Amino acid sequence: MIELTYNDGSGNAVNILVKPLSGTVNWRLLRNTTGTFTGYDDPDAVVVYEGLGTDATQALDIDNLKNGTRYYYREFDYVGNTWVDGDSDSIISVQDDIQVGDDPFEIVLHRFEDGLLCEIESGRLVTSSGLIDVLTAPPVWDETRWPAVTVKVLSDAITDLVIGNRIRPDVVSGDQWREFKSYFGKMTLEITGWSLNINTRILLRQIFRRIINMNLDVFAASGFYDLTWSQKDAEDFTSYAAPTYQTKGTLSFTYIMSEARLIPSVDEVRVHGEASYSINP
Repeated sequence: MIELTYNDGSGNAVNILVKPLSGTVNWRLLRNTTGTFTGYDDPDAVVVYEGLGTDATQALDIDNLKNGTRYYYREFDYVGNTWVDGDSDSIISVQDDIQVGDDPFEIVLHRFEDGLLCEIESGRLVTSSGLIDVLTAPPVWDETRWPAVTVKVLSDAITDLVIGNRIRPDVVSGDQWREFKSYFGKMTLEITGWSLNINTRILLRQIFRRIINMNLDVFAASGFYDLTWSQKDAEDFTSYAAPTYQTKGTLSFTYIMSEARLIPSVDEVRVHGEASYSINP
């Protein structure tokens, strides 16, 4: 019997939970896009999985699936020298992973945008335009209001993949079962203040340090830990029409990121062969 069919969050992939009938020697799971099967050896169907015995098995179908297409599955059990036509189920393949939480890079980017705006509003930072741009790539000379700030990723590495509930437990609410897959990441950002004079560079260096310090609680609440911050000065006398003076900050931290997917919830679970169960569609 096909007990449960649901999309794998990555897309173009379907999970099928199969529990063969009592007395099954071997069994076969077939797939097509019509819903009509001529038998266990249907030449027009794809063999998704072949198994032995009666143990419940979760099969993952990734064989040339296309998102947006409805696929039909049917299981056949070989019992008492006869192939028994089992039940069918169908599902439309979709990608349904949902990122839980904001991207760490965007959190830092927005905190610097807000922090620099506060510095301007307080009068501690004065610019000719009354604004300061926070960019994600080095400034272009004739398209930039100076001074400017850039935030970019130096590295972003997954350090530990976690499947299951070691980091974040599954959540069941009403008829929804939300499963989480999580990972630990290590991110290093370079935050650079670009100015046309040394005094503004000094001021930006002080402001950067203040923004980091004032946002430590925000970063902790966002799941950042093992955070380190360092700064250094640099100059560029050749790339632009005038000398530029830079203060470069390096922010490194470990973070946790989760992806969630919805799985049909099971209303009732009983021992196969002794009772039945129902699953929300």
